[in-house]
Amino acid sequence: MKHLTVDSVLKPFGQPLEKRRPRPFPGHWPSRVAWDIVVARYLGRHIVNKPHPHDPSVMVPQWQERYEKPLRLRYCGKPSQYRAMGLYKLLSTPRLRILKLQIVEFDVAGIFAWERLHYRRDAKVVFGVSQVYSAYHPQAPTGFSIAGAFSRPIFVKRIGRFPTYSFQQKISAEKVDSFYSWYEATFGSRLRRPKQKPMTVAIGGGVVQEITEL
Repeated sequence: MKHLTVDSVLKPFGQPLEKRRPRPFPGHWPSRVAWDIVVARYLGRHIVNKPHPHDPSVMVPQWQERYEKPLRLRYCGKPSQYRAMGLYKLLSTPRLRILKLQIVEFDVAGIFAWERLHYRRDAKVVFGVSQVYSAYHPQAPTGFSIAGAFSRPIFVKRIGRFPTYSFQQKISAEKVDSFYSWYEATFGSRLRRPKQKPMTVAIGGGVVQEITEL
C-alpha cells in the first residue's frame, strides 16, 4: 500500500463523495483520519493609517486586527482518542481564530467524510458525509464531527468480519441483526454471518448429545 501523506489524502478534497461500498484498511483500525489546520491567537485591533482608495495622497485611519504568528497542525494516520482530544484542546483555546480547517476520514477507496471552514457562511464549519461513514460509525454521535467520534473510548467490533466503531463493549443481538439488514439494503451485498457453533448438553445417565445453538 502506498505511503499516505496529508497532501496526498487532501488532494481530492471537496469533490463529491461517490456512492460505493466500504473498503476498510487491513489490521485493527478500519479507517484513517487526516487534517490540515491553521490557527492564530487574536490579540485585538489597532488603528493604522492607509492611503485612500481614490486619493493615495490622503491617509485614512482604519481598524486592523492583530494576530500572533499562525500555528499549523497537520496529521495523517490512525484515529485515536489522544489525537482527537489534543485537537479539541487546541481549537477551544480562548481568543483563537481558525484561519484554515480541513478534516477528513477515509478508507482504502478514499474520502468518505470531510469538514472544512466556510467563510461565506460566517466562518462556520460545513461537512459532507456518505453512507460509508454510517457503516463504520453505526453509533454516530449527535452533531456530526469526525474528531468527535474518537473523543471518547471506542471499541472496534467486527460484524460479519466487517469492522465498525462502537462506544459499547458488547452489542446486543438486535443491533447486530439490524446492521446486517441495513448493510445489505444500503450497499446491495451481504455480510457473511458466522457459523453457529454446536452446544453439548448432558442428558440423564451422563449421555452427551450435540444440538445446534439457535
